[in-house]
Amino acid sequence: MTRKLINHVELAYEDVGEGIPIVCIHGHPFNQSMWYPQVQALQSVCRM
Repeated sequence: MTRKLINHVELAYEDVGEGIPIVCIHGHPFNQSMWYPQVQALQSVCRM
């Protein structure tokens, strides 16, 4: 997982696939694992 510090806020993200980008944002108290099924299904046709 990549981490970036932007304006004193650390963001963690993954960048997979190619094509039209889709950004998945989870809310509290969840984490990125809630998006795993969608990433597996869509990473062959878009960037996530």
